[in-house]
Amino acid sequence: MKKMRRPNGLLLLLLFILLGTGGPIVQAAAPPAGAEFYIAPIYPRNQTNLKLGYFALKVTPGQSATLSVQVQNISKTSTRTIRVSPTPATTSSSAEINYTPTGKPKDPTAQYTLNQLFSRPATVTLKPGEGKVVTFQYIIPKDGLTGQILGSIYALDETRAADSGTQFALQNHFAMAIGVLLAQDPAAQQPVTLTLRTVKPGITNHVPTILANVENQTAQLFRGMTATATVTRSGSDRVLYTKKIINGAMAPNSNFDLTIPADTHLTPGPYTLILTASAMGQVFHLRRNFTVSAAAAQQLTVAQPARTNAWAAWLTAIAAILGAMIIFWIGLLARNRKGSDHYAPKHG
Repeated sequence: MKKMRRPNGLLLLLLFILLGTGGPIVQAAAPPAGAEFYIAPIYPRNQTNLKLGYFALKVTPGQSATLSVQVQNISKTSTRTIRVSPTPATTSSSAEINYTPTGKPKDPTAQYTLNQLFSRPATVTLKPGEGKVVTFQYIIPKDGLTGQILGSIYALDETRAADSGTQFALQNHFAMAIGVLLAQDPAAQQPVTLTLRTVKPGITNHVPTILANVENQTAQLFRGMTATATVTRSGSDRVLYTKKIINGAMAPNSNFDLTIPADTHLTPGPYTLILTASAMGQVFHLRRNFTVSAAAAQQLTVAQPARTNAWAAWLTAIAAILGAMIIFWIGLLARNRKGSDHYAPKHG
């Protein structure tokens, strides 16, 4: 029989978070059990602080420079293949800064993204215990940068697992990232601008939702965001659905879909979403009317039974298993009781 292998395996992402208020939040750290490599920053002269654990670089218009990381194979027995990539930061649907590749398109408000300024990804092969320096070239445009460019040097272990001889093989891929912040004035902070790009109904994990796309239009990262979104029928004050964010964060010039759970009774018609958000001492009151069409409402209604049927199938299977176990134990107890009656002492 042909052996089956999961194509990408299980990605075990080891991102190490440095909680702070002014800089990126990804840094290198000692690899935990299971990782066979690590990466560490090699600070250039324009690094603003040598104790950060990530790159915070002061750049100038038209500058051409290099940035290097040390990639180390800590395995004593296996050769490792590591792919190292300059990666732009994005904002996840849970309102967190994401330093991993996502495939999300560049936000329309972004002047540049990190990968646009850096040379292409590199792949290195390391013998047991071997380390190599991986260097990228970056060029700052002649017109300079407005605010911050944020991202990471992302390293993924692409080493193929040895054939285990089993039918199903699960391959773990470890990854690490070092944050990269580029700015002409790293200490400067800009007032941010938040907007609502779109509001529309959708389906998330078979659950009807309202998707409010929130955009940070400024080249400035921030944390500590709080937000409350409410949905009403247009012209009504009665809140139908709500969603809150506590201690959210956004990358510069990025957007994310704030997911507001709805239900199967989201009927066609006009609705209003109101979002109140607070970030960097500023308060934003955003409002957007949107319409749920009859076709969209029908799709949302159909979404729930798919999930319900799946749960019903699981519950039916569990009930069948429990029923079989009960019948088995009843039979076993009956046999044991018959044996006990045979050997039990008789009372006069």
